[in-house]
Amino acid sequence: MAHSLSYYKFIRFSEEEIRTYWGLSTMREFGERYLSQLENRSIVELGGSTQPFTYIDIPKNDLVKYSKGWIEHARENAILNIITALEVYFYDILSRVSFLHPDILSQSEKQWKTAEIVKNINGNFKKWFVEEAVSKTIRNRQHKDIVKFIFRTIKWDSKIDDKLELWNKFTYVRNCIAHNSRKTTRDLCNEWPERYPHIGTSLKITNGDLMQVVRLSQQIAKSIEMPVMKDYIKDSDALLLCREIFVREGIDEISQLKQIAYNNLSQKLTNVSIQQAIAYQKRTNEQPLEEFDFDSIYQYLTR
Repeated sequence: MAHSLSYYKFIRFSEEEIRTYWGLSTMREFGERYLSQLENRSIVELGGSTQPFTYIDIPKNDLVKYSKGWIEHARENAILNIITALEVYFYDILSRVSFLHPDILSQSEKQWKTAEIVKNINGNFKKWFVEEAVSKTIRNRQHKDIVKFIFRTIKWDSKIDDKLELWNKFTYVRNCIAHNSRKTTRDLCNEWPERYPHIGTSLKITNGDLMQVVRLSQQIAKSIEMPVMKDYIKDSDALLLCREIFVREGIDEISQLKQIAYNNLSQKLTNVSIQQAIAYQKRTNEQPLEEFDFDSIYQYLTR
């Protein structure tokens, strides 16, 4: 299935977060094995009077003991960041669909102040208006309500309520990590009483929890991707990517752009569509960055 730029961004960020966590976890395991062979001397004595050793000059055994807690924090941070990445995906995909099909914003009942509009009337007003409308619409909503709003907006009936309910519980866990010193709150205990019956206790996040969050986030994103790509975005993102590559690198070879679009978005473009996109770019000199934040993903692109 072809993917949107928003989904590509979400997947790359999630993968980077997971690799960072498992990389740190692996280094901790190797480090403990190595350090177990050494005397219990200070880290500076063992490693030398250079960074990073001088910033953590404690006995070797203390480093090993404390490192278990550091990995727990890294695991919690990974969950926080993956949940945030999906939240960003909600915003990005709804903004992109609204940019391509502004008529769907007619469903919004949000109010606007004239001063807001006047201040942004110049420049890329369409992009500003779409992003503001989406932000006003989804701000302070629970994730399950945002997803249901997206499905209503694109007129799609998806059967993922069970996944959304579990995901919503993990968003309360995220809030505890970010805002309550990694301790349970009344809100979390009310939402997930079978797992967290008491306020003020440790979250006790496991590797299994982390991987469950990864799977859930991808399942929810994919459930949105399929109808959005089919009925709204189609080949627009892949062609926008071709235009951005042309702007940045001057590449206008059809076969090369076609391969890049497929490698990254699994989108099979026609030669004619690519030719038309590049011709449009040369004629108008519009900046694709005004439609999507390519700076956030360009480093990840596969040639």
